[in-house]
Amino acid sequence: MAKRVKQTSAPGAQEQESQPPPDRLNDIGVLTRREIEARILAPLLAELGNEFGSERVLEIARQAIIHIAQQQGAQLAASLPGNGLEHFSAVLDAWKKGDAMQIQVLEQTPQRFSFNVTRCGYAELYQALGIPELGTLLSCNRDFSLIAGFNPQVHLTRTQTIMEGAPFCDFRYVLGEEKKMKTLLVMRHAKSSWEDADISDHDRPLNKRGKKDAPMMGKLLKKQGILPDLIISSTAKRARDTVELFSEECGYHADVIWDESLYAAEPVAYIDALRHAPDEAGTVMVVGHNPGLEELVAMLTDEWARLPTAAMVEVSLDIPAWSELGYEPVGKLLNVWRPKELAG
Repeated sequence: MAKRVKQTSAPGAQEQESQPPPDRLNDIGVLTRREIEARILAPLLAELGNEFGSERVLEIARQAIIHIAQQQGAQLAASLPGNGLEHFSAVLDAWKKGDAMQIQVLEQTPQRFSFNVTRCGYAELYQALGIPELGTLLSCNRDFSLIAGFNPQVHLTRTQTIMEGAPFCDFRYVLGEEKKMKTLLVMRHAKSSWEDADISDHDRPLNKRGKKDAPMMGKLLKKQGILPDLIISSTAKRARDTVELFSEECGYHADVIWDESLYAAEPVAYIDALRHAPDEAGTVMVVGHNPGLEELVAMLTDEWARLPTAAMVEVSLDIPAWSELGYEPVGKLLNVWRPKELAG
């Protein structure tokens, strides 16, 4: 009878075997990789959306892709001699492979790497596949997290993309710049009038008290020195009147985005509007309605703040870009101002 010999593994062999194989999919070019992913994910996300709700499914997918991109950034850095901007710029050929992208380099130093994407084959791909709305989720969504994984000391600013209709994408990488926090001001519209029963809810104006409280909040913020760089507001008349009185009192003359989706909206609508805010706007103010605003503050800070009419909160957000805003708590509640408490 043959003698059985017990086979043993060399030390460390089990650990080595458990490691996943290296990711070499970028060897085929990132554009081809994105097409493969899109053809699989698009129908899958659609079916899951029908079953569980598209907003929830897309948010889960967004967070998963962000996490994957950060891991890929770290793996990319580990495969190179270093993780400086010169190393990062050298690997852009994988993203340009197959004439996928044309870029115009504006500045390239060890501390700064700035370029514009003048043609985006990725945007063209998603358009050709009939899923242009998924382009931002599946591709642009990765950029901030990829560089964060590659080198946490590199800060990316990007204010526009071809994917969302801009003539070019503006990528600005800076090494060693301190991470910039975003500030969110959340204001509920001032008190409205119910005197005319024939007026629709959307068209109700402010009452006497509302016309006094709205400018009071403008005066307060002017004194605090924290005026917004941008205001995004519901289109309801009571919200419009609030913004106009607030702006007149504090001397706000920058842009106001009137967003009809914020009328009687849930928190997800405010988050979606904020994600499209330009990154040069360090402080953004949203003006809208309850209960959506109270739920928004709770979602972002994990704290509950009571917001009577014309009340405002200041939230510091631990994100480098508005596009990074999600449904998880990333903010700190700094201040809550209520008209009655200020007047008393």
